[in-house]
Amino acid sequence: LSFGDTGTDVSTLQGILMNDGYLSQGVFTNGTFDAATLRAVETFQCVQNIVCTGGYGYGHVGPKTKAALGM
Repeated sequence: LSFGDTGTDVSTLQGILMNDGYLSQGVFTNGTFDAATLRAVETFQCVQNIVCTGGYGYGHVGPKTKAALGM
């Protein structure tokens, strides 16, 4: 999943990020991987030591990030 994607997988991602405190209700468009969702994913990835500040996959929800999110 990456910026601009839409659909139920993005909604699931957003729900997990909200439950974990990385994303706040009302600052994102449900089902759209928008700027707020991107920032939340990047923060999650840094906190979880997956990738940070521009490294490969930063801001993209690939296998490592999905596993850490429990997706």
